[in-house]
Amino acid sequence: DTDDVFELYRVEVKTGDVTKVSGPLVAGGNVNRFLIDPKGRYVVYHADQDVDEVFELYRVDLKTGDVAKLSGPLVAGGWVRFNPKVGPKGRSVIYLASQDTADVFEVYRADLKNGDVEKISGPMGVDGDAFDIEIGPKGKVVVYRADADTNGVAELWWVDLKSGDVTKVNPPLIPGGYCYSGFQIDPKGKSVVYYAEQDADTVYELYQVELKTGDVTKLNDSLVADGDVTRVRIGPKGKTVVYHADQDTDMVREIYRVDLKTGDVTKLNDALVSGGEVTAFKYGSKGKTVFYSADQDTDGVRELYMVDLKSGDVTKINDTLVSGGQVGDFELSR
Repeated sequence: DTDDVFELYRVEVKTGDVTKVSGPLVAGGNVNRFLIDPKGRYVVYHADQDVDEVFELYRVDLKTGDVAKLSGPLVAGGWVRFNPKVGPKGRSVIYLASQDTADVFEVYRADLKNGDVEKISGPMGVDGDAFDIEIGPKGKVVVYRADADTNGVAELWWVDLKSGDVTKVNPPLIPGGYCYSGFQIDPKGKSVVYYAEQDADTVYELYQVELKTGDVTKLNDSLVADGDVTRVRIGPKGKTVVYHADQDTDMVREIYRVDLKTGDVTKLNDALVSGGEVTAFKYGSKGKTVFYSADQDTDGVRELYMVDLKSGDVTKINDTLVSGGQVGDFELSR
């Protein structure tokens, strides 16, 4: 509607009707990003709607068109980050904000229906902040990453949303240790898989912790000198984990699967051409296959492959590429 003013719209796919759903913006305001709740009733969006350059969280009820501020009142200088998570039942939103103390980001939960807001993270030490959040699949737990105990040392914490109890997830880290983003909660909400400098400085390894007992298991096999785990995905059924690492050859990233019951680790990709590496991977929707992109056959030419997790067979699935062609990002149908 206005040049250089970004607002939020809904289009009915069947009729083509378009409706603006964001609220009126202050001069200079814009809608930044948005997400839709799992039931399609609400849209949560991030905007400097009321005060220019002060980003807050809003929600629109797609049934009624009602727009309300979702985040709580901000301290002077406060703002909301846009990395919120909507609960699986579409009842609440978990978000990060410097809401109570300027420059200190903490974790809050807001009720999508009635707007009630509560802080759910534990105390933050001097200069401490929360960085990342994940909600368990049943909406009963939240895990967040924060340097709450020691400034600059990120660790993991989990919140029981029923009791409000906050517990540190990881065991004590070595001096210089650090937990990284990319942690995941298993599909049953009982454990967290994460990678961290936990046992050796500058060596990122993969761990699983049982939330109820606190038991921790290292999941990756032994790493080559200077090797690291860099990414992780839990299978749809929570029985396996696939991780990305230069485990066998330094600076050559490949993908491995670990059976969470037996602890067995298997390399999934085929042998790589000299200079090749796996760049991205995703589980198939039923957890029986993994798709990955790699310059496996020709150095510098990324192609797309599928591995059958039962047989281990690997199949190239893209057609022949034009000279200079590559596979970029990819998505899977459901």
